[in-house]
Amino acid sequence: MATSEEIKVGRKKSATQFEEKIKQFLQNLEFNDVDGARDDFRINAIQVDVCGGWENALLVIECKSKKELGRKNLRTAINEFRGKIPLLEAGFKEHPKYSRYTFFKYIIVTKNISVRKVDYEFAHQHPDIYIWDDDFLEYYSNLYSYIKPYAKYDLLGEMRIRPVVRQPITVPAFQVKLRNVNVYNFVMNPRHLLEVASVARREVRKERYYQRIIDKRRLVSIAKYVKDGGTFPNNIIISFREDLDVKFHRAKGPNYSSTDWPYLGIAYGILEFPKDYRSCWIIDGQHRLYAFINIENKFDFNMPITAFEHLDIEKQGKFFLDINKNQKPVDADLLWDLNGEMIPSETDGIISNVAKFLNNEN
Repeated sequence: MATSEEIKVGRKKSATQFEEKIKQFLQNLEFNDVDGARDDFRINAIQVDVCGGWENALLVIECKSKKELGRKNLRTAINEFRGKIPLLEAGFKEHPKYSRYTFFKYIIVTKNISVRKVDYEFAHQHPDIYIWDDDFLEYYSNLYSYIKPYAKYDLLGEMRIRPVVRQPITVPAFQVKLRNVNVYNFVMNPRHLLEVASVARREVRKERYYQRIIDKRRLVSIAKYVKDGGTFPNNIIISFREDLDVKFHRAKGPNYSSTDWPYLGIAYGILEFPKDYRSCWIIDGQHRLYAFINIENKFDFNMPITAFEHLDIEKQGKFFLDINKNQKPVDADLLWDLNGEMIPSETDGIISNVAKFLNNEN
């Protein structure tokens, strides 16, 4: 039977391993000034489990497992953490490494703790404490495995952290109305879209998300296709966040008053929207976009985009289902036949024509 001292040492070891996991999580996402998971990391004499920063925002994290919480409830832990905030904030502002941070987010990361709705509601009272539960960590760890450090921008958006430099994104675009919804067609560098776009996926249980899980094999296949000189004529379809301030400035020139074609319901001009994390959701084309993470020269490539303005989750889901239910795939035999006719000098065309030749030779 283990002694009380052995139990204490075991709990300490388990707590340190948990902190190391969270520290590695922040390092994977390429946060700056990541530290913690050590007894001598103290700010204003207060032990800090883990912290990490991005631009002007610092995440200050306390790790709580079911074993460590013991007989206490989560609300007690939240209150205790709240009591440390004034001292922590003052200490970070005087620290040589962290003094440049002006915006703080306080987080309790839980392990094997059942977090109730009342716990979240209590945590969101002032001063706000964010709770990262097991589902949260699993979601962003999985997202990192697909899209690497770009998962950080999705997380920052969920934490309501905004970029320091918020120079609006502006692109030339066509505006058209579809069933009283403004729709914009334009081209965009994948680097900029990767920083502001998010995938609404079914794994997130908080909202009625609809996207499919990302397929790593498709990411690799598409990346190879682009590296070999391939392009995508079909558009990535996105929806701007409902509360996003989207502006469209109709172009004007010396030979016309404005670029409107009323009989077509089309206008040409400059589309402007804030450069915010999670400013838009990907309805269709997630693999085409995220494949560019594995392409070195991704910044030399522009992608065609169709953007809907202010669609709610239900309408986004309907468009997603319409796209995936009503598109009839081209028969594979026909595609192989066309390869030989249309691209006879490329690999698939050569395979097609060899197969046709052998077929004729019985």
